[in-house]
Amino acid sequence: MKMSQLEQYLLSRRREIKDQGVSIGKYFGHEDFVLKNGQEFKSIIPLPADIERGRKGNCFENAVKLVIKNKKKYYYCEGYAISETSGNLVSLHAWVVNKNHKVIDSTWSDGKEYFGIIFRFDYVWHWVIKNKGPKSLIDNWQNDWQLLKMPIKQLHQNIIQVKIA
Repeated sequence: MKMSQLEQYLLSRRREIKDQGVSIGKYFGHEDFVLKNGQEFKSIIPLPADIERGRKGNCFENAVKLVIKNKKKYYYCEGYAISETSGNLVSLHAWVVNKNHKVIDSTWSDGKEYFGIIFRFDYVWHWVIKNKGPKSLIDNWQNDWQLLKMPIKQLHQNIIQVKIA
C-alpha cells in the first residue's frame, strides 16, 4: 500500500530526530508519538451546515469548542495535517471526527491529509480546565510534554484506538 505524503514526512522527521539522539520520554519527537499512537484519516467530509467555521490559526480552540458543544457526536483529534493552500506544508493541527471516524475540520476548508490521535472527552476537558483554555495536547512544552512522558497504560486510557479501513 502506498504511503501518504504526510506519513512519509512523519517517518522522515522521526528518523532525523532519532539520528540527532533527541527524545521526549520514549519518543523521538512529536512525530514519533503520533506515528506510534495515531492513525491516518482518509475520509474527510465538508463542514456540516449547522457548524460555524472557526478562526484560522485557532485549530485547538475550534476543535475543543466543537467537541464540548457536541460531545455525543464528535471526538477531538490532534496530530498533523496538510491543507491544499499550505503548499504541502505539514502542520500540527486539531480537528474532530464523527462517530464514523470521518474528519470534520472547522478551521480549514481545504484540509487534504490528516494523521492523528483521537482523545477521550474527559482527558480533553481536564486538559482545558488545567490550562485555562485549549492548547495543544501533543506540543505541551508548558507542562514538560506530559503526554509524551505518560506511561503507555495511562496513555491508552486517554485515547481511542480504532482501525479505520
